[in-house]
Amino acid sequence: MAPEQWRCGPASTAGDVYAATATFAECVHGTPPFDAADLEALRRQYERAPVPAADLPEPVRKLVERGMAKDPAARPTDTAAFLDELDAAAIAAYGPDWEESRKASWSSCPGSRSARQVQLDLHGDGDQRRR
Repeated sequence: MAPEQWRCGPASTAGDVYAATATFAECVHGTPPFDAADLEALRRQYERAPVPAADLPEPVRKLVERGMAKDPAARPTDTAAFLDELDAAAIAAYGPDWEESRKASWSSCPGSRSARQVQLDLHGDGDQRRR
């Protein structure tokens, strides 16, 4: 959940970007971005702790840091461009067949879907987003 939503802020595209990035990071890392013994400690981590990206592969690290920025205004605003960046970073980290090679390890991840599936959900036909 995005930091601003912990403070009862409105739902927004920035919050969706945060959630999608957190899910992506969890799939790549294998653990949730934050973990705590109680809800209040978890809230503090989401609101104040640095984005846990240090253990992520270099090509995706900066992308995760931007997508999970504490300030919603610092997150990407163009979801299509963000998906392009995600794809490029994943190719750099895992190779051109990254989606196929990662499917097995992502199958147990919550909301495990390929970037292409997310792209189609957000924009319909993949070429449509470029029009």
